[in-house]
Amino acid sequence: MLSHGVGNIEAVALYPPHSGAGRATLEVLSTTGAPMVVYVACGSVALALDVATLWDLGYELESPTERDLLPMTHHAEMVGTFRRG
Repeated sequence: MLSHGVGNIEAVALYPPHSGAGRATLEVLSTTGAPMVVYVACGSVALALDVATLWDLGYELESPTERDLLPMTHHAEMVGTFRRG
């Protein structure tokens, strides 16, 4: 489990499936005490699904951006940086 024996974490990178990370995953992630989460989503809908949960857990969205991480496809990734307030 993430909350046991991980040590001091400065940031967590998260690249969940198309459906998003989900509340259970984000709650466990928050127990690590990481002050920053970099969330790479398969689209804005997946990111939007988890923004409210991260907000509830004390993280604020700083810089949502769209990136073309899969060139020559129709996919675009959303990258959100969250910081704990």
